[in-house]
Parts: sequence; structure tokens; C-alpha cells
Amino acid sequence: MSPDDPLTARIIQLHTEGLGRDKIGLLVYLSASAVAYRLQQAGIVNANRRGNALSDGDVQKLKSLKMDGLSIRKIAEQAEVSINTVRKYAKGRKKSETEDYR
Repeated sequence: MSPDDPLTARIIQLHTEGLGRDKIGLLVYLSASAVAYRLQQAGIVNANRRGNALSDGDVQKLKSLKMDGLSIRKIAEQAEVSINTVRKYAKGRKKSETEDYR
């Protein structure tokens, strides 16, 4: 499963275009976990989940969509993140800032 493998190359291409592993899996007829595994084997970090790996641009987009009046659920669907992630970042609190409150 090197990046030279046609299927892995297609998965990497779709990933760089911004598709999530679920959508990629549907397009290449693999499970989301198989897609994540191939991405990890190709050296793409954090391919298994987005977790807290939102870029500054992603965070700004979440905040912009929230200010435009989109519901948290719709924003989460568009960004392929959880509703709680949208809530956390839309309020401007990142994980490191919220850990003190637990």
C-alpha cells in the first residue's frame, strides 16, 4: 500500500481535496477505517479522525457560518465534525482552554 498504488493515490487525492474518510470510503468502496489505515500508511498524520486538528482557517469558517445564522447541526455536517466541536470552536474555546473547567 504505497502512495504509488492507484487506489491509495486516489484516496490521497480525495483527502487533499478535503473529503472526509466516510465520503472517500463511499467513492472507493472501502470502509472509513480502511481509508484511514491507507492514509496513515502513506504517512498522512491524523487520518483516522480530525480530532483537534482544525486549522485556523477551519475555525474561522466555523465561526463565519455561525455568524451567518447556520445552525450548529448544519455547520457540523458541512465541516464533517461533531456538533460539540462546532460549539467549542464557535465560542472561541479550544480544548486546552476548556480542560481547566473540568
